[in-house]
Amino acid sequence: MRELGYVEGNNLVIEWRYADGKYERLPSLATELIKLNVDLIVAITTPSTRAVQRATKSIPIVMAAVADPVGAGLVASLARPGGNTSGIAILTGETSKKQIEVLIQTLPKLSRVAVLMNPDNESMEAMYGSVHAASKSMRVRTFPARAQTPEEVERAFSLLKKDRAEALVVLADPFTESIWSRTSGAPPVM
Repeated sequence: MRELGYVEGNNLVIEWRYADGKYERLPSLATELIKLNVDLIVAITTPSTRAVQRATKSIPIVMAAVADPVGAGLVASLARPGGNTSGIAILTGETSKKQIEVLIQTLPKLSRVAVLMNPDNESMEAMYGSVHAASKSMRVRTFPARAQTPEEVERAFSLLKKDRAEALVVLADPFTESIWSRTSGAPPVM
């Protein structure tokens, strides 16, 4: 941005909003940004992009970390998104395959993988489908572990032990990122 002449505090103001994994906050955060008359909104994930799209049809929206923007109905196509939304899609097929390959390299006898996912995030089912398809082609069984609160994460881990999961794939989501940042001391990614 600096190379293009934009300097924060000089001729650029960034208004940060973070829902801390609480999707019910997204509509009010989107409304706050619209009321500030911002020039552009960057929305991370499908739920935040959807919330901003519902709030404005005129302010440009740049989406990021969206698993399947076409399938979610956020854009008409990847080549020609249409409307006021464009950005970056996470095409999870190859990434999912690589995750399972790395797990198999680490644990050659791997046969059961749990996938931790937030059921509040509509992208999770598509992402789980990619992991499941990749795993199936490598003769590894996957099963979902759905959690949207810290207590549900604890219950999910108890079930994973009961189901004899040998590995865990955590699907990226603001909720799982917030859990990670709280337990590791790292700042949230989004």
